Amino acid sequence: SFKSIQPKDWSNLLIEQNFCCYYCCTDIRVIQELIFNGAINPRKRGVNGYSGFHFEIDHKNANKDDNSVSNIAAACYYCNNDIELGI
Repeated sequence: SFKSIQPKDWSNLLIEQNFCCYYCCTDIRVIQELIFNGAINPRKRGVNGYSGFHFEIDHKNANKDDNSVSNIAAACYYCNNDIELGI
């Protein structure tokens, strides 16, 4: 059964990770600054959307049905999609 991630759990996770990617430890604000300055590129999604500006939910055990707090991590788009930051 699918269990959604509660906003409070996500907020607590971001705070626990100090707003840094679980894998590369880069602060999301640094990634956003690099995107805004053109040093790295976001990925276009749909008509007006882009990926890269925000963390994505990654499942540590690859079971996307297991949204327990112990199985999720906040990952930058680049780590979650195996794309190098180039920094």
